[in-house]
Parts: sequence; structure tokens; C-alpha cells
Amino acid sequence: MKSIIGTTVGLAMMLSGASLSYAGKEEAEQAVMEVMFGFDQIQSEHYIFTVRSDGWVDMILDDAIVGDLLTSVLKALESHPDIKGVLLKTENICYIPI
Repeated sequence: MKSIIGTTVGLAMMLSGASLSYAGKEEAEQAVMEVMFGFDQIQSEHYIFTVRSDGWVDMILDDAIVGDLLTSVLKALESHPDIKGVLLKTENICYIPI
């Protein structure tokens, strides 16, 4: 019984430590910009994003971005170590420069 408790406690410590390994808001913002800069087909007016303090990214992509490109963007964001998670929505973005 002692080893089961020790294993459970050790596992809980590892899991809680893993959640602390994500970067903060500033690092996640930089990560999103780096990832999106890597997609030549997507200009900055084609997306809007915010980063929460816990490293989660909320992003809206223009609905013209579809198929493999959309999948690639999502995979790139989700696989970045400084981004905890991504909530992605697509819709028509009307960008009017001032």
C-alpha cells in the first residue's frame, strides 16, 4: 500500500509540475507572432488574437483561410511549447486601415 500512495503522490507532483512548464502571457504572445509570421499566405489583417495570463490563445482567423492551411496553423500553434492551448474560430474579418 505504501508504494501505491508514493506512486500516486509522485504522479500528482509530476502532473502539477508539467502544468507549470508553460510560459506566461508575454512568451505566448511572442510565440503566436513567430508562428503566424512563418505563414507567408497569411497577413496580419487575417487574424486577431489575445493571450490569457495562463498561456491559452483565443484566435479568430479570416474564414478565407481553409483546408490544409487552417490545419497547419492550428497544429503549429498547438505544438509550440510556449502556448498552453488554442481556442480558434473562423469568421469574416473586415479590416479597414485608418
